[in-house]
Amino acid sequence: MTISKKDEKRILAKDEYELVEQSHLPTVKELSRDELADLAKLLRNRRDKATDQARQQRREQRGKSAPRGATPAQGNEGQSFKKRIFANALQRVNKYLSRHRQIEAAQRALEMKQNQGASYGNKPGGKTKTSGKGMKKVANEKSTVQVHKSETGRARDFVRTSQAKKDSR
Repeated sequence: MTISKKDEKRILAKDEYELVEQSHLPTVKELSRDELADLAKLLRNRRDKATDQARQQRREQRGKSAPRGATPAQGNEGQSFKKRIFANALQRVNKYLSRHRQIEAAQRALEMKQNQGASYGNKPGGKTKTSGKGMKKVANEKSTVQVHKSETGRARDFVRTSQAKKDSR
């Protein structure tokens, strides 16, 4: 389920909302890889904190834990909602981080391919100093049996009738 920006602003504190707002388009596209990594770290910390608080509030509700505040928690819907908001924001940031990684990997691969091709061209006598002409074609020594089409049809009919006889027994 998607969560609207209006709901995010209503649930989160101002500093939390500023973090989550950076994960929305078009802001997230403008961030560098390092900024995305920092944002992911902050969002992960906030998500974990909201998860822990929601877990504590559930324990207080069931009576498994002593209340942390003046009064025991009545519900944990707010913290659970916060956790979902931070998890969604973290997903968006991770998606753009993986895109950055893929682009960097493609650029490295292209660079390696270009460097490798340039080094091969500089060597005399082919691609490498030990390269040869390659493999030679070897003629197939097995004789092929030429069978007439009528012969294959006759054999097929023979097998079919003999199988039918076995099946009828």
